[in-house]
Amino acid sequence: NCTYCYKTKYQKVFTKAESLTLKSGVLKDYKAENSSWPDGHIFHYFCENCGVQVFSKGFLEMGMEPFTGWFYAVNLAAIDDITPE
Repeated sequence: NCTYCYKTKYQKVFTKAESLTLKSGVLKDYKAENSSWPDGHIFHYFCENCGVQVFSKGFLEMGMEPFTGWFYAVNLAAIDDITPE
């Protein structure tokens, strides 16, 4: 049971893999040693310049539709021109 999102107040929005377009930037990935996700099923991507987590990419074999297969959890704070509304 990962508490990373809770502890960092990581507010995210979910989307299918084919719906995400990364326009620029260089990202580094990270996977926790004690993750409850199967190996190769979760990746966390961070901006190489500032360290902000941009999104996570995950795979659910039997998820809740429409999130069976690959999906992204995008950090709302990393989206340009977003407002609190």
